[in-house]
Amino acid sequence: MAEEVRSKSSRHRKRKSRKDSFKSSVPDKQKHDAGGDEEDRVAVKTRHKKSSRRGKKPSTGPAWRLSEPIGGRFVDHDPVFSQDEEYLILSKPSCIEVYSTSTSLLARSINLGSSNLKRAEITAYALSRIKPSTLWVSTFEGGINRLDWTQGTNNGRWKVGSHVHSIFAVADTSSTEDVVYTREQTETKWRISAHQLFGGAEASNTVSKTLYESTKPINHMVTTYDGTIIVATIGSSIVVGIARGNEVIPSKRPQFVWREFAAADFITSLDIRQSTSTHSVPTSDQRKFNGNGKSYPPIHIVVGDAKGSVFVYEDIVNGIILIETDKKSIPSTSLTPRKMHWHREAVSSARWSHDGNYIISGGSETVLVLWQLDTGRRQFLPHLSAPIENLVVSPTGSSYALSLSDNSAMVISTAELSPSANVAGIQARSHPFRMPPENPVRTLHNQDGASVEFTKVPCAVNPLDPSQLLLGVAASHPTKFTPAASHGTPYLQTFDLSYSRHIARQALTRTNATNVNIGPEANKISEPSVKLISISYDGLWMATVDQWKPPSQDLEHLALDEEDLATEQDSRCEIFLKFWSLKREKGAWELVTRIDSPHEACLSNSKPAQVLDLKSNPSTVGFATIGEDGAVRCWRPKKRLRNDITVRGNDATALVSWTCQTVTNLTNPDQSIHWRAPEDGQVVVPCRRACLAYSADGTVIAACQQGLSTDHQLATIHLVDAYTGEIRYSRAGLCKGCPIAVGFVNKYLVVVSEYLIVWDVVDNTVLYGFSLKSNRSSPSADETSAMTHLAVNDASRTFSVALPVVNKGFQAKLTQRNIRKGQSQLIVFDPTSPKPLYTLLTPSLVTALVSDPKGKGYVVLDTAAEARTISSRSSLNLSLAPMIRSRGRDPNHGPQETSGEDRLVEVTDNALASEHDHVLIRSRSEELRILEDGDDNSALVVRQGQLTELFDVGPSYAMPPVADLFEQVASLCTRPAQTS
Repeated sequence: MAEEVRSKSSRHRKRKSRKDSFKSSVPDKQKHDAGGDEEDRVAVKTRHKKSSRRGKKPSTGPAWRLSEPIGGRFVDHDPVFSQDEEYLILSKPSCIEVYSTSTSLLARSINLGSSNLKRAEITAYALSRIKPSTLWVSTFEGGINRLDWTQGTNNGRWKVGSHVHSIFAVADTSSTEDVVYTREQTETKWRISAHQLFGGAEASNTVSKTLYESTKPINHMVTTYDGTIIVATIGSSIVVGIARGNEVIPSKRPQFVWREFAAADFITSLDIRQSTSTHSVPTSDQRKFNGNGKSYPPIHIVVGDAKGSVFVYEDIVNGIILIETDKKSIPSTSLTPRKMHWHREAVSSARWSHDGNYIISGGSETVLVLWQLDTGRRQFLPHLSAPIENLVVSPTGSSYALSLSDNSAMVISTAELSPSANVAGIQARSHPFRMPPENPVRTLHNQDGASVEFTKVPCAVNPLDPSQLLLGVAASHPTKFTPAASHGTPYLQTFDLSYSRHIARQALTRTNATNVNIGPEANKISEPSVKLISISYDGLWMATVDQWKPPSQDLEHLALDEEDLATEQDSRCEIFLKFWSLKREKGAWELVTRIDSPHEACLSNSKPAQVLDLKSNPSTVGFATIGEDGAVRCWRPKKRLRNDITVRGNDATALVSWTCQTVTNLTNPDQSIHWRAPEDGQVVVPCRRACLAYSADGTVIAACQQGLSTDHQLATIHLVDAYTGEIRYSRAGLCKGCPIAVGFVNKYLVVVSEYLIVWDVVDNTVLYGFSLKSNRSSPSADETSAMTHLAVNDASRTFSVALPVVNKGFQAKLTQRNIRKGQSQLIVFDPTSPKPLYTLLTPSLVTALVSDPKGKGYVVLDTAAEARTISSRSSLNLSLAPMIRSRGRDPNHGPQETSGEDRLVEVTDNALASEHDHVLIRSRSEELRILEDGDDNSALVVRQGQLTELFDVGPSYAMPPVADLFEQVASLCTRPAQTS
């Protein structure tokens, strides 16, 4: 208790020191504002205490709330069946989840109660041998928890003082409680320990004993039912521990004899089986070995190695005893295994069947293999959705439970080999909290090394059902060995945030789900990646952009150096813009139109121009794209005609195709769109970064791009007529450096680059701005752009930004370790005020930030594949996640709230004035006009009487300000017309 109190006080001192250092770095104006806010907070706390004493109701919390994490990635561990096989127990980093095997629905979720900022990081779990309702759960920081999974309660917690990687419960015949075996890691050693755990008044009787220690990593461990036999693996060696007596209780000091022998290669999976037949009378060799007359039943093990081989060792304990006691008559086959081989790569999991007649194995081939030991025949269950990572057999042998690398698990009937249950989490790209122990296993998935590419997750909320999140996901995310550097994202996943349930997954590009995924030279065949996703305002149309480049290994023979290799890859790049129609009866998206290379290629090298941003029109069906060629293209549907007759489909609906309606050249408005070959001495650099945003009424497009020149600091914002494609206004100086995102909130345009700028478009003034650059060593511009996000919400008239937090010790080269330790600062703003409405520090880096199209909130997705919703408390109905419980802002639970000002430095309009101001195309006094489209039958209609009520208020000097009139007119254009 004293240690707990001291740790809390030290944390308080650290927080206080951080606040003091923050105050010293804030400008004078912000110091005054921050100081006033601090005084207000102190006063509120004081009044709260006084009012509590008087019995008055305490003050309410913040105006925004954060939901509990939704989704998440399953822990790399074998699924656990309940004793009656009616439930399947899985784990996520901070909670245990119980699913019904008959309905695939979540029956219970048990949170360990640790903070989201300091995750519990569950590593292993096992059912009690004595009480089937008890589940033992271990955490990486050394905690052992005893849960009642049927009631959802935590009945005890113990600390072992080391990192726990595995946990097993064994039943001792002389005890009414389990003996817990753990595989642990200290700073210098690995060890296997036995624990006898007591709680309450008997807590002093808790005893732990170390059974085995090693300076090398212990990769796997299994044990028999009674705990008298322990088998572990260290690299390519097998270690067997044999108890000399029947006692395994730590308080009785059990004695184990350990023997080690070598295997053929690095061991990647291990399983043990105890034969039902026992030796009632010990043999003479057994009496010589243990000295107490104990007999050992036949113990068989199966191991899988890194080269895809499966080895079966039969009666291994008695074989070791034979070698130890009678060395002169050792049979040459006493420890010789039986070898079976089919897998191309490492065997992820190998298990004994319930009757011992089969071996079941799985790996990266997405095939479940059943080996019949008597005949040597193989049976296959191919074409699973992803590689197999873990496999377990049910207590009666009637089912197999598989966990796959696409963050899903399934239960398969052993009789029909057909799935009876399927569970899936969010399958977006994720990064593990802990790196797996280093091993020499080389697979097609980790051959690119430790460097990684951090990219945003394509994400959108379905306007028809705001609780559904649409994500661009990969076929798999291997975590069994070293995580892959990059994967294609060819699939679209639909995930229900309300019930935390996977709904559907479909392919948006070509995939290798049923084909061989390696080439002639053993190179993995890569799949295209969906880079951008956007949904129309009515939810019936979707636009996607996917891209594919050939692997560098396939083009090395054509290139002289790395630069030449990159040129060859770019020239063979494939970029497609696809438009999809929602088929509600099928619950799937149907491809309607595919545009090859939607933005024109460079004339000098035929390189297709990349699509840098994609946005949907918020008021009518349409999309806009901006590419490397510096052009904005607007896409609209058009009815298909044949001989002037509308072509209709099977359901009698008119078929449409998507075409480019307008093209706007931002680089040179007076010339046609094309990439000119550079003249002698001229350097032409393609536009590397650009972004788009529609106004709320869909009439104006804001486009921001880096200049097509060597000066990458020059970035201009253009306001484009969405219907005619004409540039109505341009301004430079608002975007410094790499443009990341822009967004309209009412009449304000939010620009995110190295600065966050809020620009009043009507008054043509900058309200405020903040510098987003950190003084520490930070990621590159491309990595920072991928880690920074912007979302706007028209219902609440707010916007939210997610900024990466550079932790101490960040390395210049982006690695899994940097990403795993990264965090993001999430801030919600009102565009009229520089003071944040809500701030928090997320436990992981944010990979996607989107707005709820029907509510006053946002959805945040992070590298842990967890989604959270942020909503205003003033909103009566949270449309994003009505079934998810909201968590209070307890500082000991949930992400840490911050001041939101530690990295924000205010920028005034004068500070943005630079030599680029002369780029303005229109005068500052020119006003934006309301654009009309006579061909759009769905355009909103403003009645003359409505305009008369606004403008006929008296003489001209009594008119309200122009800005107020603009807001009132804009509100008429963004709501359905009123009929008299």
